[in-house]
Amino acid sequence: MKRTARPDGSFSRGTVQSIWDRDKGRCAWCGTPIWGERGVNWSVHHIEARGMGGTNSAYVGMASNGVLLHGSGTTACHGYVESHRDEAADKGFLIARSGIERPGNVPIEHAVHGRCLLMDNGTVVRGVEVF
Repeated sequence: MKRTARPDGSFSRGTVQSIWDRDKGRCAWCGTPIWGERGVNWSVHHIEARGMGGTNSAYVGMASNGVLLHGSGTTACHGYVESHRDEAADKGFLIARSGIERPGNVPIEHAVHGRCLLMDNGTVVRGVEVF
């Protein structure tokens, strides 16, 4: 499947599949298997938010900017990440929209892969040090 970004920063079907494959169908926060309906039981979290109404920054819709999480933006692990922003930022699950950092350059504490960098092509670089 083609892994291109959408102009509004949402994840294409191919990018969601790449993220699913990379995360092995497991929640990046807790590591347990994802199940059920997307948007209810699980979602793809934007590490750098696309903002209200989307964005024209292509990298926001790339695999490096997304992880699988249980729940929606207000429930389960996704809700926890959104409501515990300092902890989530410390673990690499949130990046400010300032444009200073890019998702593929910020280590994340991924429950499946450990400390790693998420790449645009849906792969990971494991064992990264703090920059």
